[in-house]
Amino acid sequence: MTSGRFREDLYYRLNVFPLHLLPLRERTDDIFPLAQQLVSRHCLQSERVLPKFSACAEKALLSHQWHGNVRELDNVLQRALILQPGQTITANDLAFESMSSLMGAEQNIDTGKSESQLSDDLRSHEQRHILDALAKNNCSRRATASELGISERTLRYKLSRFREEGVAIPEKVGKKSA
Repeated sequence: MTSGRFREDLYYRLNVFPLHLLPLRERTDDIFPLAQQLVSRHCLQSERVLPKFSACAEKALLSHQWHGNVRELDNVLQRALILQPGQTITANDLAFESMSSLMGAEQNIDTGKSESQLSDDLRSHEQRHILDALAKNNCSRRATASELGISERTLRYKLSRFREEGVAIPEKVGKKSA
């Protein structure tokens, strides 16, 4: 157990029928149906109308490499739902995290912006969207999290990060916020 391996008996219990799945980038036919299912699940949880994908958004989803597999796809879609309150998810609503942003800014062919510029734009848009939702919900963290389709814990984390960046977070007057 100390070597980080399964106990042998547990390994054989779990290994009754081994499955080998290809990475998502090698199963391109699965990407869009998975994306639709994930968006549907998140919209159901947050009681939100199910948006449609634009043709450009679908093309962007299919052309991405998905090094993070389904977990990365889910994160990209959750971000799109937070940032896009409308009825259509466009390619601009999809914020892909790429390894190139860790290795240095590369030019984005479609927009001419570097990865770091796109990342800053996304952060700014996310911040504005969250703060607008907070103001709209009279600083109620519970209502804001519900509207955005995120957990209250995630909202608290994001607001804390904004505070660290020097952003003023609106508070309920006369009451300590939840």
